[in-house]
Amino acid sequence: QSTESSGINAEYGEKMFRFAFLVVVLAYLSGGDGACIWDEYPCDPLSGCNYGCEDGYCWSQCGGACAFLENKKMCFNLPGCSEWCWLEKNGGYYSCEDHQDCRDIHKLSCLGACSL
Repeated sequence: QSTESSGINAEYGEKMFRFAFLVVVLAYLSGGDGACIWDEYPCDPLSGCNYGCEDGYCWSQCGGACAFLENKKMCFNLPGCSEWCWLEKNGGYYSCEDHQDCRDIHKLSCLGACSL
């Protein structure tokens, strides 16, 4: 890889980092209320996290990159903080048939990282 393309990649990475940081800061300053972000899915009023069943597996809203703003166990209704993950059960995905199957387990660990 040439020095020129390495410089371009580093510059692009730095710009993306700055953009992501700006989005998070603006989201924090906008005063998000910690409520669930998706109206079409069930919401846990205590954590402010959505959860549900999609394609036969449970998922939950989670606080990944935005977790440093507040309490890690809380989700965020902020621009740029619509993060979610598949839920883990015994090293695999947690199976479900409908959203209610995920109600009591949506606070389990993510199988993988929180993502947008």
